[in-house]
Amino acid sequence: MEAFRAMFLPAGFPQSVSQDYVAYQVWDTLQGLMGYFKYVILTFSFLRGLGLGGDGGAAAGGGSTVRNAVVFFVARDCIHLLAGLAFGVPALTERFSGRKSIRRYRLLAKVIRALNGVVELASGALYGGRYFAHMQFLVSISNAACTVMSSQTRAALMTHFARIGNFADCAAKEGNQDRGVKLAGILAVAFLIDDLGHNIEIACMAYAIVTVLQLAFNV
Repeated sequence: MEAFRAMFLPAGFPQSVSQDYVAYQVWDTLQGLMGYFKYVILTFSFLRGLGLGGDGGAAAGGGSTVRNAVVFFVARDCIHLLAGLAFGVPALTERFSGRKSIRRYRLLAKVIRALNGVVELASGALYGGRYFAHMQFLVSISNAACTVMSSQTRAALMTHFARIGNFADCAAKEGNQDRGVKLAGILAVAFLIDDLGHNIEIACMAYAIVTVLQLAFNV
């Protein structure tokens, strides 16, 4: 138990954090788990759209080689990073981290990511190579805005929770909690990989369910 506390809870807990810390972390853990499930589902869709392990595909117009897949992935990542730099200007970050608007922007980021996920599923499952790259790049730009919103609101929340000047410790334990949730997600998803990877209908249904749950846990 002491090892668990040292790994996942701020030093001096519960006196070192605000009274609403536990409630927030419970709901944040649940929505984080749903978020990891979404990540796995969308990864399958992305790889399918690239034509890896499947019929046709992707950005290179037909089956994809490992090289083509890596080049496309790097290009998408580059666009995401550049968009993140553009959205990280003070005029936006100050708005996102305002105390009165934290909850609104945090939920907005989740809603936009949910809609982006629908586009990603469609790009991989329905439209194939012709629209795949355009849709993925647009989603990458939109997700960059969500990343900036989420990081700013989370930093503001950690500032609120830290009661004895222990912001760094709270932030570090928040990161450990996220990693723990992802490990739990890996164990859960291991039993569903075959269905999610080969059945588009099941993947879409699973995405809808976990998205609704994630938004509900976030509210």
